[in-house]
This record gives sequence, C-alpha cells and structure tokens, in this order.
Amino acid sequence: MDKQESYKPEEAKYMGYSLIYHSTSLKKDEVIRTYFEKDIVEKAYRELKSSINLHPIRKYRIQ
Repeated sequence: MDKQESYKPEEAKYMGYSLIYHSTSLKKDEVIRTYFEKDIVEKAYRELKSSINLHPIRKYRIQ
C-alpha cells in the first residue's frame, strides 16, 4: 500500500500485513513477487479441486 490515497476505505479495510521471512540470496522485490505468484497458483489449484469434487481419501486399516 504505497499509495494509500488510491484505495477506497471499503477496499482498504480488508487489506492486512504480511510478514515474509526468507534466508535466500534473492532481492526483496523478487521474494515478494514469488510469494504472491505462489498464492495465485494455490488459489487456482483450490478452484480446480472444488470444481471436480476432489477431496482427500482416507483409508484406515483395522487390526
């Protein structure tokens, strides 16, 4: 949120803070971009799983 005046108050109330800790040699901008790209992939995968009704299969072995 570098430019707070560009956000409407109703949009900004859902924004929060993220703490991203890394021990890599990547630059700060690269780490942030990679983190948010990961989020996009996870949301797409979740949507794919829900559309084909894919749920975890649990199998128990009774002795």
